[in-house]
Amino acid sequence: EKGRRDLGWFQEPWSWPFIALSAGLLGGAIQPLRLWALRKGANFGTAARQAFDGMGQSLIYAATFLVYLGGVSLLGFTIASLIYMQALYRMSGLRGGKWRLIALLVTLAIVLAFRVGLDIWFPTPPLLHLFPDWVAGTFGGYL
Repeated sequence: EKGRRDLGWFQEPWSWPFIALSAGLLGGAIQPLRLWALRKGANFGTAARQAFDGMGQSLIYAATFLVYLGGVSLLGFTIASLIYMQALYRMSGLRGGKWRLIALLVTLAIVLAFRVGLDIWFPTPPLLHLFPDWVAGTFGGYL
């Protein structure tokens, strides 16, 4: 099967970004524990607002990226990227038809840059194993 390489989970494209982002999120969990210890204090409300001011959106983007990385391993790079780009544009407030088309075109440009420009074959996603072999053979490297 062209493009499939058995490198072990630690060398898969998703593994290190997933590990690094997960470690960052776990490390960031210390702040809520510190605030919980201060909950009976006089200025707890102010301290809590200041500690998490602006973090909510960042955490949502980080969690979405983690879901995307998991999606790459299950759905393949192209399909997961299409879904992720659509979600990213939507979360950014860019919701019109024009932006959906731009997200699609950006994803296709990225895929073509990897596949055609750099000649990188993507591993066949497990999703394609649900279809006949000719589907995986024909589309596997692009999805």
